[in-house]
Amino acid sequence: MTRKGSGAAHQWLLDHVNYEGDECLFWPFSRADGYGQFSHLGEIYRANRYMCELAHGKPPTPKHQAAHSCGQGDQGCINPNHLSWKTNGDNQLDRRSHGTKSSGPKVTPEMRARLVSLKKEKTEMELASMFGLARSVVHYHLNHEAMKVLHRNLGRERQRKRVEARLIVSV
Repeated sequence: MTRKGSGAAHQWLLDHVNYEGDECLFWPFSRADGYGQFSHLGEIYRANRYMCELAHGKPPTPKHQAAHSCGQGDQGCINPNHLSWKTNGDNQLDRRSHGTKSSGPKVTPEMRARLVSLKKEKTEMELASMFGLARSVVHYHLNHEAMKVLHRNLGRERQRKRVEARLIVSV
Protein backbone atom coordinates (compact mmCIF):
# COMPACT_ATOMS: atom_id res chain seq x y z
CA MET A 1 0.00 0.00 0.00
CA THR A 2 1.29 3.46 -0.87
CA ARG A 3 1.10 6.31 1.56
CA LYS A 4 -0.31 9.71 0.71
CA GLY A 5 2.54 12.11 0.05
CA SER A 6 5.07 9.32 -0.51
CA GLY A 7 5.79 10.39 -4.08
CA ALA A 8 4.25 7.21 -5.50
CA ALA A 9 1.99 9.13 -7.91
CA HIS A 10 4.87 11.18 -9.29
CA GLN A 11 7.01 8.07 -9.65
CA TRP A 12 4.15 6.28 -11.42
CA LEU A 13 4.08 9.05 -14.03
CA LEU A 14 7.84 8.83 -14.54
CA ASP A 15 7.57 5.04 -14.87
CA HIS A 16 4.87 5.33 -17.57
CA VAL A 17 6.07 8.29 -19.64
CA ASN A 18 7.44 5.88 -22.29
CA TYR A 19 4.31 3.72 -22.33
CA GLU A 20 3.87 2.30 -25.84
CA GLY A 21 0.41 0.71 -25.71
CA ASP A 22 -2.53 2.02 -27.71
CA GLU A 23 -5.13 1.30 -25.04
CA CYS A 24 -6.00 3.87 -22.41
CA LEU A 25 -3.71 4.03 -19.41
CA PHE A 26 -5.86 4.97 -16.41
CA TRP A 27 -4.64 6.99 -13.45
CA PRO A 28 -4.72 4.73 -10.35
CA PHE A 29 -4.61 7.47 -7.71
CA SER A 30 -6.99 10.25 -6.61
CA ARG A 31 -9.20 12.04 -9.11
CA ALA A 32 -11.15 15.28 -9.25
CA ASP A 33 -14.02 15.43 -11.78
CA GLY A 34 -12.64 12.17 -13.24
CA TYR A 35 -9.23 13.69 -14.01
CA GLY A 36 -6.19 12.41 -12.13
CA GLN A 37 -4.48 14.74 -9.71
CA PHE A 38 -1.50 14.52 -7.41
CA SER A 39 0.71 16.59 -5.18
CA HIS A 40 4.44 16.97 -5.73
CA LEU A 41 6.81 19.28 -3.86
CA GLY A 42 3.89 21.12 -2.30
CA GLU A 43 2.06 21.80 -5.56
CA ILE A 44 -1.10 20.12 -6.89
CA TYR A 45 -1.02 18.97 -10.51
CA ARG A 46 -3.41 17.46 -13.04
CA ALA A 47 -1.88 14.13 -13.97
CA ASN A 48 -2.79 14.43 -17.66
CA ARG A 49 -1.20 17.86 -18.00
CA TYR A 50 1.92 16.74 -16.15
CA MET A 51 2.19 13.60 -18.31
CA CYS A 52 1.72 15.67 -21.47
CA GLU A 53 4.58 17.92 -20.40
CA LEU A 54 6.82 14.94 -19.57
CA ALA A 55 6.08 13.29 -22.93
CA HIS A 56 5.80 16.30 -25.25
CA GLY A 57 7.54 19.20 -23.53
CA LYS A 58 6.12 22.44 -22.23
CA PRO A 59 2.87 23.75 -23.75
CA PRO A 60 3.30 26.29 -26.56
CA THR A 61 1.43 28.82 -24.41
CA PRO A 62 0.08 28.74 -20.84
CA LYS A 63 -3.43 28.59 -22.31
CA HIS A 64 -2.84 25.34 -24.21
CA GLN A 65 -4.61 22.30 -22.80
CA ALA A 66 -3.57 18.66 -22.52
CA ALA A 67 -6.08 17.17 -24.97
CA HIS A 68 -7.00 13.48 -25.25
CA SER A 69 -7.32 11.82 -28.66
CA CYS A 70 -9.17 8.90 -27.01
CA GLY A 71 -12.01 10.88 -25.46
CA GLN A 72 -11.35 9.23 -22.08
CA GLY A 73 -9.68 12.12 -20.25
CA ASP A 74 -12.64 12.53 -17.92
CA GLN A 75 -12.24 8.84 -17.04
CA GLY A 76 -8.62 9.33 -15.99
CA CYS A 77 -6.70 8.29 -19.13
CA ILE A 78 -3.15 9.60 -19.14
CA ASN A 79 -1.64 7.52 -21.93
CA PRO A 80 1.12 9.81 -23.28
CA ASN A 81 0.28 8.61 -26.81
CA HIS A 82 -3.27 9.94 -26.40
CA LEU A 83 -2.16 13.36 -25.15
CA SER A 84 -1.15 16.46 -27.09
CA TRP A 85 -1.19 20.22 -26.58
CA LYS A 86 -4.21 21.93 -28.13
CA THR A 87 -5.94 25.25 -27.92
CA ASN A 88 -9.24 25.36 -26.06
CA GLY A 89 -11.12 25.62 -29.36
CA ASP A 90 -9.41 22.57 -30.84
CA ASN A 91 -9.89 20.63 -27.61
CA GLN A 92 -13.62 21.45 -27.59
CA LEU A 93 -13.95 20.28 -31.21
CA ASP A 94 -12.27 17.00 -30.21
CA ARG A 95 -14.62 16.62 -27.25
CA ARG A 96 -17.60 17.16 -29.52
CA SER A 97 -16.32 14.53 -31.97
CA HIS A 98 -15.80 12.05 -29.10
CA GLY A 99 -19.25 12.77 -27.73
CA THR A 100 -17.75 13.92 -24.42
CA LYS A 101 -18.78 17.56 -24.74
CA SER A 102 -21.76 18.07 -22.52
CA SER A 103 -23.31 21.28 -21.41
CA GLY A 104 -24.87 19.41 -18.50
CA PRO A 105 -28.16 20.41 -16.95
CA LYS A 106 -29.31 23.93 -17.69
CA VAL A 107 -29.43 26.21 -14.68
CA THR A 108 -32.79 27.93 -14.85
CA PRO A 109 -33.49 31.26 -13.14
CA GLU A 110 -35.56 29.31 -10.59
CA MET A 111 -32.63 26.95 -9.89
CA ARG A 112 -30.26 29.90 -9.54
CA ALA A 113 -32.62 31.60 -7.09
CA ARG A 114 -32.84 28.37 -5.07
CA LEU A 115 -29.03 28.00 -5.10
CA VAL A 116 -28.64 31.54 -3.82
CA SER A 117 -31.27 31.02 -1.14
CA LEU A 118 -29.43 27.92 0.14
CA LYS A 119 -25.95 29.45 -0.07
CA LYS A 120 -25.66 30.05 3.68
CA GLU A 121 -27.06 26.64 4.63
CA LYS A 122 -25.16 24.31 2.30
CA THR A 123 -21.66 23.97 0.91
CA GLU A 124 -21.06 24.27 -2.83
CA MET A 125 -20.45 20.50 -2.95
CA GLU A 126 -23.76 19.79 -1.18
CA LEU A 127 -25.60 22.11 -3.57
CA ALA A 128 -23.91 20.50 -6.56
CA SER A 129 -25.04 17.08 -5.38
CA MET A 130 -28.60 18.29 -4.71
CA PHE A 131 -28.99 19.83 -8.16
CA GLY A 132 -26.91 17.35 -10.18
CA LEU A 133 -24.37 20.03 -11.14
CA ALA A 134 -20.60 20.29 -11.05
CA ARG A 135 -19.30 22.25 -8.05
CA SER A 136 -17.67 24.71 -10.46
CA VAL A 137 -21.10 25.43 -12.01
CA VAL A 138 -22.59 26.08 -8.57
CA HIS A 139 -19.64 28.31 -7.69
CA TYR A 140 -20.06 30.29 -10.91
CA HIS A 141 -23.77 30.86 -10.41
CA LEU A 142 -23.44 31.82 -6.76
CA ASN A 143 -20.68 34.31 -7.48
CA HIS A 144 -22.18 35.51 -10.76
CA GLU A 145 -25.45 36.27 -8.96
CA ALA A 146 -23.61 38.15 -6.20
CA MET A 147 -21.66 40.16 -8.80
CA LYS A 148 -24.86 41.04 -10.68
CA VAL A 149 -26.39 42.43 -7.48
CA LEU A 150 -23.19 44.34 -6.70
CA HIS A 151 -23.03 45.82 -10.22
CA ARG A 152 -26.74 46.64 -10.17
CA ASN A 153 -26.32 48.48 -6.85
CA LEU A 154 -23.19 50.27 -8.08
CA GLY A 155 -25.03 51.26 -11.24
CA ARG A 156 -27.89 52.72 -9.22
CA GLU A 157 -25.45 54.64 -7.03
CA ARG A 158 -23.62 56.03 -10.09
CA GLN A 159 -26.94 57.00 -11.68
CA ARG A 160 -28.03 58.76 -8.47
CA LYS A 161 -24.75 60.70 -8.38
CA ARG A 162 -25.13 61.73 -12.04
CA VAL A 163 -28.63 63.01 -11.40
CA GLU A 164 -27.44 64.94 -8.32
CA ALA A 165 -24.54 66.42 -10.34
CA ARG A 166 -26.94 67.54 -13.11
CA LEU A 167 -29.25 69.12 -10.56
CA ILE A 168 -26.37 71.03 -8.99
CA VAL A 169 -25.11 72.24 -12.40
CA SER A 170 -28.57 73.32 -13.52
CA VAL A 171 -29.32 75.30 -10.35
